[in-house]
Amino acid sequence: MILLAHIREQHRLSLGSYGRPRMTQGLKEQGLQVGQRRVARIMRDNGIQVLRSRKFKRTTDSDHSFNIARNLLSQNFSAAAPNQKCAGDITYIWTREGWAYLSGIIDLYSRRVIGWAISNRMKQNLALRTLDMAIALRRPPPGCIHHTDRGAQYCAHEYQKRLRRHKLLPSMSGKGNCYDNSAVESFFKSLKAELIWRNTWQTRCDVEVAVFEYINGFDNPRRRHSALDGKSPLAFESNHRCYGYRRLEAYITRESISISEKVGRCLMKQETLIVPKPKRRRYSSYRGEISPAPENIINREFQAAAPNEKWLTDVTEFHFRAGKVNLSPIIDCFDGLVISWTIGVRPDADLVNTMLDAAVETIADSEARPIVHSDRGGHYRWPGWNV
Repeated sequence: MILLAHIREQHRLSLGSYGRPRMTQGLKEQGLQVGQRRVARIMRDNGIQVLRSRKFKRTTDSDHSFNIARNLLSQNFSAAAPNQKCAGDITYIWTREGWAYLSGIIDLYSRRVIGWAISNRMKQNLALRTLDMAIALRRPPPGCIHHTDRGAQYCAHEYQKRLRRHKLLPSMSGKGNCYDNSAVESFFKSLKAELIWRNTWQTRCDVEVAVFEYINGFDNPRRRHSALDGKSPLAFESNHRCYGYRRLEAYITRESISISEKVGRCLMKQETLIVPKPKRRRYSSYRGEISPAPENIINREFQAAAPNEKWLTDVTEFHFRAGKVNLSPIIDCFDGLVISWTIGVRPDADLVNTMLDAAVETIADSEARPIVHSDRGGHYRWPGWNV
């Protein structure tokens, strides 16, 4: 019953699109040890089926006098890195208001949808809006291949001018050959089977909202793609250039290739295949002198003859799964006891101000005026701290 509940939940989250292989992979990632045969049997016995229907209908208009670019992909839809190859196309969706035309562009490295637009007319402006979104999101480098079919929208002078401006290489499918752009056709088929064909759409605005939620809420962040070894596009991109020798060795071994560790490391070094390790950005309170630094009165004399003569304070941080927190205490040098303390998510002036106010309240009825010693952090340099 527990396994059935997980399968129903995966079926719901996948919009009814996961069959036996992807369903099993999702269950294993949740820590459930289960095989594909058992999953298939449970799905069959409980009527859990993949929802698919309808066939593809071609709508490309290649009967025009514009120039045709040569096919640079030749049905090679793989890429070694993001922003090397992208592909675009246009499809149609029926609503009670009439046809709605959806234009999309995907990055062939991760199958991520990087640009899309909807209009009531299948004109050049629809394709240009999609291209502008993709360029604004990815900022592709010069030489990136931009593959489409031979539609008039993509062959038009303004569209080709936009590609030349950003130094993108145009590529076009063969006439009447939908297989030359099958990566985008596959995305449109999944979109229609998992979303469009299951509903009756009243307006084009309803379609636009639904497509937005599908792309940004399901397809890019969560949908498992068979071309990506069962990973989502965003998860696949996050692993780009993150494989060191050990994970590369595991991949090479699965391909039935035997190679020693020494040879593998030498090859990676020769080809400069270095895993980038971004440095963790740490907060620094010493950037910039916003006010004159007070004199060091204590000068490492941390002994006190009586309470409330010398106070010490600082800020530290603790890391846990949800993030990190900062702790700011004040300690009395006489007995080492904590006078006051505060915890916050940012080591700013509010954190130390609250701590200082609480400490001052403990001596409000006395004439004690302790020396408060701290580092030169910016949160201790605000004007009110020295008043």
